[in-house]
Parts: sequence; structure tokens; C-alpha cells
Amino acid sequence: MKIFDTYFKWTGKLLTRPLTRKIVLHHRAGEGDVLSIHNTHLKNGWSGIGYHFYVRKDGSIYRGRPIEKVGAHTEGNNMDSVGICFEGNFEKDIMDKAQLESGRLLIAHIEECYGRKLEIKRHSDFGATLCPGKNFPFEEIKKASCDDLVSKMFSDGVISFSNIRNWELFLSGKSRPKAEYIRAVIKRYQAKNQSQ
Repeated sequence: MKIFDTYFKWTGKLLTRPLTRKIVLHHRAGEGDVLSIHNTHLKNGWSGIGYHFYVRKDGSIYRGRPIEKVGAHTEGNNMDSVGICFEGNFEKDIMDKAQLESGRLLIAHIEECYGRKLEIKRHSDFGATLCPGKNFPFEEIKKASCDDLVSKMFSDGVISFSNIRNWELFLSGKSRPKAEYIRAVIKRYQAKNQSQ
């Protein structure tokens, strides 16, 4: 999974988030690049883009606010959450597979960074908003986890029966650390998908 770096200028000091308990999912309710969100949020009087990540319709992922900084995406819940915004209006649109898979991989990546499962929430869980939209595939994306993705890769043939011993060691926790294994498996999964 490639995350494109952005080099935004911030209008104020970004505070470091003291803890991380959850990931909050949003939709843009429209289309456009990550810079246009940054500029809109600047016009709102914010320090810059409030989301930590932006997932485009084609599945490309862009970094927004630095992951360790307090976001500006869910009023009253920014001090303990990472915000992910998905391009599109999911009151009307249906998410394509590329964007869905990128969202799942991104959630697994964030959980890997924090070394634990995080709560996955919708913006609408915290206030009177339709975000991320009635057609947003919340349950499919919410199921994302490192173990789920490894299981999917196994069923897709990325991990084969010929290396089942490594799989068993991974599940038992007796092999190299999970994060390192997950990174290696995700790279193999991406390589397989790119070659198709």
C-alpha cells in the first residue's frame, strides 16, 4: 500500500494527540483532490486539512494531517481519533472495489501503527450528519483488520498451502513479529493484484 505524502503549510500549531482509541470514517460528499480539501479547511479558519488520510475513488491514498496530530474532523472526538475521508458522495454513489480495498488496507495499517485494534466509527455516530452516507460500505470496511486481510490473502491464494507452516507459526505468535509479517504479506498481495 502506497500512501502519497503531502507537504501542506499549516496556519497554526498542530497539537499532538495524547491517545488514539478510534478511527472515524467520513465521505467528502463530492469529488476533488486532497489539496482542495486543505484549501477549503483553511477557508473555514482551520490550520489546514482536518483529516489524517484521504482515499480517492481510484484507491490512491493521500496523507493529510500528520497521524500523530489532533485532527479537525469530528467535533468533540478529535483528541482520540484518526480521521479518514473517502472521495465521493455515498448518499448517492456506490464505492468501487479499489477504494474499498484501499480503505481496508489503510485501517489495517493504522491499527498496525498503534499495535492494537481500534474502534471503527462513522462520523454520524457522533452527531447529526448523514456522513459518510447511506451507501457507505461501513460493515465491509469495519471488518478490516490485519488478521482479516491475511485470511483474505490466504483465500485468494496469496498465502498458499505450500507455506502453511509459516501461516501456523504466524497465528501462534511464535514467528517474527506480526507487524513485519503483515507488511510482507500485504506487499505480496499488492504485487499479485498489480500483475492481474
